[in-house]
Amino acid sequence: MFFYFTKTGINKNDMITDIEIKENVKHEILVEHRDSEDKITVEVTNGIVFLSGTVDSYPQKIDAERAALRVDGVIEVHNGISVNISIERSDAEIKKTAIKGITWNSSIDEKHIDVEVVNGWVTLKGEVEHEYQKTKARNIAEDIIGVRGVTNLLQVISDGNNKLTA
Repeated sequence: MFFYFTKTGINKNDMITDIEIKENVKHEILVEHRDSEDKITVEVTNGIVFLSGTVDSYPQKIDAERAALRVDGVIEVHNGISVNISIERSDAEIKKTAIKGITWNSSIDEKHIDVEVVNGWVTLKGEVEHEYQKTKARNIAEDIIGVRGVTNLLQVISDGNNKLTA
């Protein structure tokens, strides 16, 4: 499964070649994770980066994507990197850890969040009051050992009239 993200604000007059972008992305990924150099393949076509390969954790996959997005000239990133988990954890263990992490985080009200885990893939559902809470919940789930991916379906209810109540 490929995920892609688009950068905005690219100035066509400042375009660099795909070869330069490829080398810069590889360098950025290497800086982020030295052990990922041989595990991730980078291809570039017209400023669109295609990442493939296999890494040992979901955070490594996301870090590679974020590293590519930091490179000048990158327009989009298609992340086809697979995650090969070296330490298997049950869905129940992952769910318990995610709920604990969200509960222990003082900036998130866990009462309105539902966590589902199927084959290591975490899905967050429910409502939060602010975008930073949605992001924080995703970050907590991404950092759990054994997670293969995260789908964040949390809805931000920030309108003053729609305050969440217990």
